[in-house]
Amino acid sequence: MSLAFAWRTALSRPPSESERAILDRTLQRQLATYQQDKEAAKKLASVGDLPKAPGLDDTQLAAWTAVANVLLNLNETISN
Repeated sequence: MSLAFAWRTALSRPPSESERAILDRTLQRQLATYQQDKEAAKKLASVGDLPKAPGLDDTQLAAWTAVANVLLNLNETISN
């Protein structure tokens, strides 16, 4: 998945350059956080009704979950 695809899916438009940069920094920070705290990544990756698909990395899944949370909580996402 790409950040642009996630943005377009949530907001029905492409991100601006500044929005893309902010989202990329968010993803990089989340990756760094979960790489340092593998237990937190594993805990977040295990939430949900369905089991995690085999082969998915907990760190990546946790970081992308945090990015999805950011996207879904934007005022533009909620009010459109």
